[in-house]
Amino acid sequence: MYSVLNEILLLRKNKPPRIDSRNSNRYCLVTAEEDGSRTAYCFSTPIYEKATGKLLDFCFHRQGKDAVLVGSHARIGIAGNTVTMADEYGICRLRLPVCASAFSARKITCGTAELCPTANGIAVTAQASDEGFSFELETDKRFLQIRDNTKCLALMQDKFTPYVSISCIGTVDGRGCVTAPAALSLRKTDDAHFVLTLSPARPARRVMFEVNLYEPKLMQDTTVESQHPTENNAFGGQAFIGRTPQCGEQWLYLRIDDQKIPELTERRILRVMLHLRQTSAVGTRLTAVRTAQRFCSFGSNWNNKMPEAETVSRARAEDGYQVFDLTPLLVDARTRRTVRVPGVIIKATDPAGFAAVATADSYLWPAVLEVGYL
Repeated sequence: MYSVLNEILLLRKNKPPRIDSRNSNRYCLVTAEEDGSRTAYCFSTPIYEKATGKLLDFCFHRQGKDAVLVGSHARIGIAGNTVTMADEYGICRLRLPVCASAFSARKITCGTAELCPTANGIAVTAQASDEGFSFELETDKRFLQIRDNTKCLALMQDKFTPYVSISCIGTVDGRGCVTAPAALSLRKTDDAHFVLTLSPARPARRVMFEVNLYEPKLMQDTTVESQHPTENNAFGGQAFIGRTPQCGEQWLYLRIDDQKIPELTERRILRVMLHLRQTSAVGTRLTAVRTAQRFCSFGSNWNNKMPEAETVSRARAEDGYQVFDLTPLLVDARTRRTVRVPGVIIKATDPAGFAAVATADSYLWPAVLEVGYL
């Protein structure tokens, strides 16, 4: 994501927002509309600095020979070949193969790797060798609990809360478009030191991943897939919805945590639109289906997935997003108040194809819930 305001301009078809400065919700930017209504653009991860309340600028800032990025609650420093990420809970360091050699506000170059800002960390695009692209991760405390799969690694503060997550975005082409999944593997030196390797789908050579200190999300989600029927992906930031050789058939389960946007629950709701960033250059059309029962984002997999109910919305492609109208699902037609639902499944309309989209756990391309209200 280039910036919060840039994304909102895309969603508004370049209509400038009139920002409501009274909003204090860290997940939302609220605009006043000409007809007297309001629109809340609710991002899946906080878009304001926790300490200052400032809107994130998604920019590196020079400090002598080094660079600093301020995230939603983390401070990220880049010096030489080391990325240091710190918050009130601790410090972790990434050691890259090559030192930083070129700096700009939006990109830092480290040999064949490029770093860009996310909402609470960094995203890395790198050229991989035959053995993949490897880097070291170390923390200032020992993590006995680890959740990992071929897509994501999370070092856990407790059973359900990560401290840091490393999410594989995928194999990318020269334009940065995702073309296929990539595989993440872990070698543990001890409880505080790790070596991670990302391997692109052959014959491609470039991989992309993001590393972030954890922030609670507005939406809980996970992918489930037929190729790995017992695998859960609660903290993965990327989905390949539809069918790929690496994942088989994949679905995305998603549920909105309305307790994080309490100011909207008593409003008269006009519309609710879900925007998922499509990271592949092309992709099959997606469909939103209501789940028949509530699902657990930490325990769901292909084998135990909750069944689907009725179709809610077929997505339309707009400005790099797949957009779903969730108004019929989330709004009572008579009262225009929000209603609680067990969840949504995002599936491929044609399961023979796929679309790569960022999930609600992405800090680079957060999901956006657009809510129009009075």
